[in-house]
Amino acid sequence: MTSKKGLTTLEKSLIFLFVALTAVTIGIVVVFVIERNDSSPKEDEIDTGCGSLQELMASSGEFYSGNYPSSYDNGMSCSWHITVEANKVIHLWFEDFSIQDSNTCEADFITLKDEFGIIGKYCGYSTPKPIVSLGNSIYVYFDTNNRYTEKGFKALYRAVAPETTSEIVGAGGVLQGDRGELLTPGFPAQNYENGALYQWMIQVPAGEKVRLTFTAFDLVPESCGDFVDVYDGASDGAAQLGRFCGNRLPAPVLSNGNSMVVRFKSDSSGTAKGFSAIYTVASAPPVTTTPTTTTTTNNTTTGPTITQTPPPEDSGCGSPGKLFGRKGQINSKNYPQAYPANLRCSWDITVDEGFLVKLHITDLAIVGEAGQCGKDKLTVTDSQQSLGTLCGFVLPPVLISVTNTMSLSFQSDARLADRGFSATWEAMHPEDLSDIQGCGGFSQEETGIIKSQNWPTHYPANSMCLWTIRVPKGKTIKLTFTHFDVEEAGILFGQCNDNVVVYDGTQPGAKKYGPFCGSKVPAVIESITNELVIRFYADFFIEAKGFYAHWTTDSTLPTPTEPPVPPNPWDDIKI
Repeated sequence: MTSKKGLTTLEKSLIFLFVALTAVTIGIVVVFVIERNDSSPKEDEIDTGCGSLQELMASSGEFYSGNYPSSYDNGMSCSWHITVEANKVIHLWFEDFSIQDSNTCEADFITLKDEFGIIGKYCGYSTPKPIVSLGNSIYVYFDTNNRYTEKGFKALYRAVAPETTSEIVGAGGVLQGDRGELLTPGFPAQNYENGALYQWMIQVPAGEKVRLTFTAFDLVPESCGDFVDVYDGASDGAAQLGRFCGNRLPAPVLSNGNSMVVRFKSDSSGTAKGFSAIYTVASAPPVTTTPTTTTTTNNTTTGPTITQTPPPEDSGCGSPGKLFGRKGQINSKNYPQAYPANLRCSWDITVDEGFLVKLHITDLAIVGEAGQCGKDKLTVTDSQQSLGTLCGFVLPPVLISVTNTMSLSFQSDARLADRGFSATWEAMHPEDLSDIQGCGGFSQEETGIIKSQNWPTHYPANSMCLWTIRVPKGKTIKLTFTHFDVEEAGILFGQCNDNVVVYDGTQPGAKKYGPFCGSKVPAVIESITNELVIRFYADFFIEAKGFYAHWTTDSTLPTPTEPPVPPNPWDDIKI
């Protein structure tokens, strides 16, 4: 009879170790499965496209930066590939856009790419213009560095017919047949926009080649930021036949097959007239663009069928004198180096109807003293009045025109010089007046209140305010000042340095009331038109309490009032 022997200490240790390892292994598997399930996208989540290429193949959709609308992460590289039906193109636009800004978008940026290469690179806080692709496929890349982050973006896309391209972005699309024309939007009367992308796909009959002839060409010449690319065909990897910029007319371009792609891009600074071009089959007679003198005999004119558009009128400072579009920049000649002697420069800015022109002087160094300018000066006017004669070094407030036009003139004498000035301009909505100036405003109400900035305390120095009132046609406006305290007129010349001026309408030549200054309340003003413009200007020196007024279209209505000013708790403290 044999006796049972218990497990040795070593055997017990091995069994315990085996059980422990088994438990740990099972635990790891469970955790992995749980985490994998939790990390898979739920139905209400959008894949950010980070880590691997995200394919978007529906006819429409949307995608976001990671964490949107909260800030995206640093050090990310995200990508999306959008593909729609073969006979469609892609309309892509951003509904929200806020990405760390940098001069060349080298920090955080979005890149759009198609079969011809990079379409555009975007960053900053201005929403990019809508894009329409040439083909049915487009790539979107979003890269971030390891520094700052912003809110990010929300992008949407949809499949559209190629023939709708021009309706969506203003120009471009598919051109077919033996002959056709390409134009930047509004050419030649209107400048192209900043940040624009226009693309044309040209297709001529099989067996033919495409000849593209530019008939006019005027792009901003500096550093080729605005340019036209021409590609030999519409397939992946098509050779580039040329890149053209500046304002010299390019030579005709000939394709090797029966298709050609033309792509125009503009950057965010400066605009010009744009270009016009005609495409034909190569077997057709060449299009002539050489200008010749036309003669008139018996009411008939002889000359070429197409003539080259004359170069844009120079401002006198080495830049175009007629400016159109949504925004741009103006500098004195040689800026930031000293401007030349005996200079005479002028610019006329025109934006779309319904908009106003906002001018922001960003740098000013003109010989002279503010308020006492000599021969060297910058003068800004709109359709009604001078908005300022500027010299010295103190920057003026933002200047806003009463209509969609504004003019600048700059002159210098033969004596001393400084670096001059730099300014940006852009179109703005009248409704944004108050936000931009910190005063003023635009109203279509039939009654309301106007008051100087900070009323009833002193208005700030070096400020300018514009109010525009527009009531229904057929009605007139009655403006009544109830309080008025503006710097008194100068003793020497009797000039109102700080003043209020009222115009009966926005058109040139509108009846003018004022300028008013001092402490005498102006008489009641009754308009003839349905518009009234009130301007207030304060110089650098003495400030006063300001003014308070109300308007109405019906004198029988009660006088408009404002809610009482909340009491200041400090007023009850006895010292």
